Amino acid sequence: LTNSQSNERLQQEQEKQKQLLIELLQQDARNQLQNDNQVNIDHLFSL
Repeated sequence: LTNSQSNERLQQEQEKQKQLLIELLQQDARNQLQNDNQVNIDHLFSL
């Protein structure tokens, strides 16, 4: 692998990890707030 190739792979991995983390946080927030009808989770995350 050249330097730029491994850098690119690293960035892709970090991007994947970030997406996973975001999904987990969204799920967690939904779970905690699912009984609260006043909070629109999807709206919060689309800001």
